[in-house]
Amino acid sequence: MEQTRGEKLAVSDELVPSLAPFEADAPPLARWAEAARDQSGEPRATALTELTAALDGLGASHADVLVDLIDSERLEGLTARDGRPMKEVAVERLLALGFPHALRVHPETLTEVREGQRLRRQLKWRRVVAVGLVLANVYLWRWYWLEWLASLLKG
Repeated sequence: MEQTRGEKLAVSDELVPSLAPFEADAPPLARWAEAARDQSGEPRATALTELTAALDGLGASHADVLVDLIDSERLEGLTARDGRPMKEVAVERLLALGFPHALRVHPETLTEVREGQRLRRQLKWRRVVAVGLVLANVYLWRWYWLEWLASLLKG
């Protein structure tokens, strides 16, 4: 039995799986990121919502798409509705996929994300302390302020 070259190609195509199904059902993360960067108002909010939802539902089969998005500059300047940078959301999603996908986050990117998280926590506590001090000041000095206001109204 003699095989022709065409038959060998058909056999080898069956042995090597195609990547087309993975690429075809991948969410258009880059398109939503670009739309969010280029738009303003309601279209931007819609694109950010779609991007966040897609990132939350992304599985391990789409880790390559997520790594490409993180490595590109498409997420720079984009912020999710909860105030976190979209790059941080994407990195956290890749880390949540676990081994071996979490190893694909560059150390510089991980350091940048962790530093941003640390700064936001510090800012949050500073705000809480500032509001607490203002409220304590108002409470402790309330009689003084009331007398001052009464003197203004009388005079």
